[in-house]
Amino acid sequence: MKVEMIAQMSELLPNTKYLYIVREPVSRALSSLRMWIEHGLKSNESQEVIIARWMKNQLDRGRYSKNVTNINQHLKEGEKIKYLPFGPIKSSPISANG
Repeated sequence: MKVEMIAQMSELLPNTKYLYIVREPVSRALSSLRMWIEHGLKSNESQEVIIARWMKNQLDRGRYSKNVTNINQHLKEGEKIKYLPFGPIKSSPISANG
């Protein structure tokens, strides 16, 4: 997410608290690619076009170190944002939040 968007969210909604769910990057990327292919094939795009568009637009979403750094510039961890791993949420949703 772009720093400007995070700053705007923080300014527009100053009392909002956020959850950022972190998923294992390879699983996240493969799931995203499958979804893009399914939706793209419904619109009759070739797999090559779908994958090229996905590569251009989606890979940064799994770069958590960059995203967390950007988020932490505007949202203070523990006060405005909480990071949660996806695995425990998926396997035990009730106890994952502690």
